[in-house]
Amino acid sequence: MMVNNKEKHEQSFFEKGIKKSVFSEIKKQLVFFSSYPFSDDLSLSYKLAYEFLSSHPDRKLVWFSTDKTIKKTINQFKDYGFGIEEHFDRMIFIDMVTKGVAIPQEQKGMKIFYIDNPDNLVELSMLLHDIFADQTVDIAFIDSLNGLLAFNPTDHILRFVRFLSVIAEETDTTIITNFFKGQFPIETEYALQIPCDMILSVEGEKAVLKKSGEIVSL
Repeated sequence: MMVNNKEKHEQSFFEKGIKKSVFSEIKKQLVFFSSYPFSDDLSLSYKLAYEFLSSHPDRKLVWFSTDKTIKKTINQFKDYGFGIEEHFDRMIFIDMVTKGVAIPQEQKGMKIFYIDNPDNLVELSMLLHDIFADQTVDIAFIDSLNGLLAFNPTDHILRFVRFLSVIAEETDTTIITNFFKGQFPIETEYALQIPCDMILSVEGEKAVLKKSGEIVSL
């Protein structure tokens, strides 16, 4: 059921699994999710990723890490109680951190793309488009937009997010972008939401999915 002006889709995620139908609702959508650093809300993206992998055994997932190495990302999944090792063959990792500080080491059984120039958004956009063009890739997580903003001017990232909206539609890929509150002005958060199709948030013990037009007011 699609969201309308009077309704919103709510799904408890702290104590039980997420309904598979949720992934149908957000198919080919660019979804914006914001939370404060180190809050419990952060587990939502990791839970969504784990639930997708568990309920779609023949589909692939992309995890684009801009703030931490892939090793730390995997440990974060474990900290939240989600063991993803058995799904490595259906995960594609993009690491924007490691090459800036060390020579990447080959990870057996894992497909990892290491970014050389995090400020080259044209090259990054082409890489994402090529990866998403794989017909078995259904969903991607960008963790987070803050990492991209650390290397690029805000207006460049605003254009990049608009490009994400286009490739989500063209490649039939759901893209969920994470954004950490508090680092940038609230106007930046609102501006990043504009190209997105839906807003994902945590309200109490519920994950709430809304159309972006219902909550963003400029």
